[in-house]
Amino acid sequence: MKNENHEKCVRRNEPLTYFEDNVGEMKEGSRSHLKRFEDLTFTDDFMFCKTLTENPDLCKELAELIIGRNIARIVSVHQQKAVEILPDGRGVRFDVCLEGEEEICDIEMQNDVDKKVLPKRSRYYQSAVDIENLVRSEDYTKLKKSYILFLCKEMPFKGKALHKFTFKNICLEDPDLELGDETYKIFMTPAGTADDISKEMKGLMSYLADNKAETDFAEKLENAVKAIKKGEGWRIEYMQLKEKMDAQYEAGREEGREEERENADRDFIGSYVEDGAEDEFIINKLISKRGLDREQAMEKLKKYKKV
Repeated sequence: MKNENHEKCVRRNEPLTYFEDNVGEMKEGSRSHLKRFEDLTFTDDFMFCKTLTENPDLCKELAELIIGRNIARIVSVHQQKAVEILPDGRGVRFDVCLEGEEEICDIEMQNDVDKKVLPKRSRYYQSAVDIENLVRSEDYTKLKKSYILFLCKEMPFKGKALHKFTFKNICLEDPDLELGDETYKIFMTPAGTADDISKEMKGLMSYLADNKAETDFAEKLENAVKAIKKGEGWRIEYMQLKEKMDAQYEAGREEGREEERENADRDFIGSYVEDGAEDEFIINKLISKRGLDREQAMEKLKKYKKV
């Protein structure tokens, strides 16, 4: 039986469109970097999004644990919600976006942390949240509190030991004066060594680091992951994603091979042109040495003789 939050929560699942942006993450030299469905853990993109969007109460509990305050009621939870910022369609796609009555939380899972990019990325995400919120609110005073939450498996800030880093806008000349724009960026990492977080949060950090569920909340997350793995529909969706990524990988390889052939033909023609060879001689060489037919050879010569 679904509880009240499940009944009131609007979920929007976008099975494949989200993952299109992550195709570029495939490792060079391998057909696909995706794990087997059975080997997925909570920190893997697919499982992270499915677990939180299929279990809004867990998503709410996770957000509350990180921001340190209660969220009265869930309005919506979106998986990989796309927000267009510019007219040409450029924008951002959030991992999991939870909206409450008074706040919006963007929750991002970061398995690989680029320390140079992450701060500006959080700024970009913050602006996207505000733009999306303002379009619907139409009045600055109605902008909801916004939280950009990054779960980073690696330490996001060099030389630091904290597990939790919270940023908000203050006056540099008077640090006690807050701007009051109600925007927050929070970075969590299991790589911290300081004694700065609660027992429940330590349990979450341990779960992110080594997949060990040692607290009640971590156990809830792990049980939700196991339930997702039992769903044949999710397995099929994941396999469709894998097949799509494999196809794009093969297309990329073929594109690379074509580029290599073009470069080789250009250099081949260029060497004969520099030596003052006649066109007919170069054409015959392209046919005999490069395996082209006469029409192809003539087109290549015309294309690269002027280069």
